[in-house]
Amino acid sequence: MVTTRRQIVSASVAARVTNAGTNVGSTVTIHNTGNQAASAGAAAHANLQSNGNSRAASWHWTVDNTEAVQSFEHTARCWHAGNGTGNNTSIAIEVAMNMTGAGWAAAAENATQLAAMILKQRGLGTAALRQHANWMAKNCPEWIRAGKDGYSWDWFVRRTATHLGGTAVLPPAAGGTPTLHAMGWRTLYAGLAGNDVRALQNWLIEAGYSVGAAGADGSFGPATNNAVIAYQRAAGIAADGYVGPDTQTAMRAGLAIVTPGEPVAPGVGELVADGWWGPETTGRAQQVMGTPIDRIISSQWQGVRGAHPGLVGGWEWVQNPTGSTLIRAVQVRLNTERGAGLTEDGIWGRNTAVALQTALGTTADGVVPGPSPMVVALQTNLNDGALF
Repeated sequence: MVTTRRQIVSASVAARVTNAGTNVGSTVTIHNTGNQAASAGAAAHANLQSNGNSRAASWHWTVDNTEAVQSFEHTARCWHAGNGTGNNTSIAIEVAMNMTGAGWAAAAENATQLAAMILKQRGLGTAALRQHANWMAKNCPEWIRAGKDGYSWDWFVRRTATHLGGTAVLPPAAGGTPTLHAMGWRTLYAGLAGNDVRALQNWLIEAGYSVGAAGADGSFGPATNNAVIAYQRAAGIAADGYVGPDTQTAMRAGLAIVTPGEPVAPGVGELVADGWWGPETTGRAQQVMGTPIDRIISSQWQGVRGAHPGLVGGWEWVQNPTGSTLIRAVQVRLNTERGAGLTEDGIWGRNTAVALQTALGTTADGVVPGPSPMVVALQTNLNDGALF
């Protein structure tokens, strides 16, 4: 769990930048700091608040890649949301933007752990998460809304749910321009309506999945939800009914288009060598290596995730990993053909990364940035039916 510490501002400072009364803390609002200076981490923002912020602004927590610092008690009505309801009822987390690559990955992960901690303390689930953009027309949290390095709002909500040990429930859509995914749609799920839902329904019908007697009516009801889940199962992705980044990427690749009533195992399309290792790259690698095709890298140690932001959708990060059949097969191939001397445990780590980077002729530094030259080389080879 993220390292936390308290650096509560003085009463005189608090009086200048908070509303009177008690914050009920019914939601948790996520912000990005907007400051990309290298020195602008959690400690610097906490010091700014302790010393009396020159701006008419305040927030409860700042989190970066190493720690989370609390500046105000949760009962404080901080000035963070740009509207009275948000200020008076929501607890604010500012996620630092002073690092990129592995640093940003660690900050994003720490933010989900902090959000889960606060939600759990208050008996709340992920439906209580908010973006700053929920309260006012502002593109914040900027990097999370943009899905920087794969760390999108969908990922944030689902990752927080993982820490809570429950199922992700997406909160209300935020204002401003929503994040669009591979099919050009926002994340779609039961209860929504609109032209993008109608486009989803038409796609499902063409792909061989029934969306009910009403057809493509633009309303995401139970029949559409069942069709999405059936599609996701056939495509080998999380069958949760949410049409987000992974599902739309699979749709764009043409996976699991079936004869009506006859779902089939997922196919594997031509890869775009973009340097991001997601479900499509995994599926092609499974095909080339002769392992079962489910487009998932199962049970990997979460402690290395921050060093590998180029490993995106379909990687399962856990505390006590048991390994992946595909990664084990890759390790065996590297040992057999390149004498890598790897432990064949199916768990991705620095040694496996270095061995694969060496075999692919890219810089062997043991990390996978986003995008990654190693992954570009891997995707190019997989399109030719080879690992390296």
